Amino acid sequence: MKTLLLDTNLLLVWTIGQYGKEVIEKHRRTNGYCAEDFEMLLLYVGQYQRMVSTPGILTETSNLIAQTAEPLDRKLKGFMAELISSFIEVHQPSINYNLTPEFSELGMTDAGIVYLSEPADMVLTVDLKLYLSCLSKDLNVENFNHYRFA
Repeated sequence: MKTLLLDTNLLLVWTIGQYGKEVIEKHRRTNGYCAEDFEMLLLYVGQYQRMVSTPGILTETSNLIAQTAEPLDRKLKGFMAELISSFIEVHQPSINYNLTPEFSELGMTDAGIVYLSEPADMVLTVDLKLYLSCLSKDLNVENFNHYRFA
């Protein structure tokens, strides 16, 4: 079973886009993306059977979703809860990576991706620092911006 992990930014775009493509450009945290980006992301995600995530990614995504006016924020959070119910959630205790260079460079959530005990088959990110860190650890990673701006 092929698994995919989306970074926080892409999980946010994916979630909001699934709710409604028209909301992507209206939400203050995804207004740098468009419906075409979402469609491209959907095609990419469709190549995988399961989504993998971490508590950090899910928490950050939920917090970013909430940065919109009510009642949309509650609707989006409820929608996100439904979407992620089929995710494989992988936890890596922060003690295993909190003294690494990646932790100070990337922060807790992204360092947790680099040091997952059970990594996904592919990590898809828009974050250059995360992308380069994953490459340096021989993780399968792609930068979604390479598709967006090709």
